[in-house]
Amino acid sequence: MTYLAPRQGLFAIILLISFCIQSLFFVVSTERQLDEMRVQTGERMMAQLVDETKLPLLSQDRVSLSVIAKRYTADYNVSSLTIRDPNGAVLVQTGSAPLQGGDQVQHIATADNKALGTLTLTLTENSKGEIIASQWPFLLGCFILNLFIWLLYGYMARPTKAQLAALSREVQEHYLAQQPRARRLRRNESADDLDEFADGMQSATAEDNHSDEQTAGQNDESTDATIMATLLG
Repeated sequence: MTYLAPRQGLFAIILLISFCIQSLFFVVSTERQLDEMRVQTGERMMAQLVDETKLPLLSQDRVSLSVIAKRYTADYNVSSLTIRDPNGAVLVQTGSAPLQGGDQVQHIATADNKALGTLTLTLTENSKGEIIASQWPFLLGCFILNLFIWLLYGYMARPTKAQLAALSREVQEHYLAQQPRARRLRRNESADDLDEFADGMQSATAEDNHSDEQTAGQNDESTDATIMATLLG
């Protein structure tokens, strides 16, 4: 018969909690790293965008600005791009999710110390589901590793035949040590039962003697009454 290791179920719960904490830290750290990389990418794109939009901003050419903006918003890191004139009026606004929030990279385009307009680049937010979906091989590998550790613990910490035999001897010795006490308890209970039975027998005998005496007295009285009646008659 195969025995489990001591508290193997508890060890499995600990490993499961550890795996969940590791996964949480991994997702949080990956999300933070992606945010930093995305901001750097947005700043680099903004520098290129300012150079390309200087001429269209001078003439406020909406068509050229729209073509340039669509090329940048095709990147999955960008959710929207808004170009305004120096007065704050919107010239071009494009993107897959213009109303979606996220990190913004904003820059004022200038030429000869003159403001040409404002460029606002909104970056897409990171999704934890996308991180898990893209990093599932790592998470699966961590789960398999924890499962292997659990199986290894179950094999290494499993009691041996010698330990089981020693445990069996200890249980038998404990059982045998308890036997004299149990016998004494049973002997005392038997003595008490005998005493109660003897007391009951004595009580019953006393009651029988008392009833016999009463019956004999009644018989004597009836005999005396009969004799007196005969004499008077």
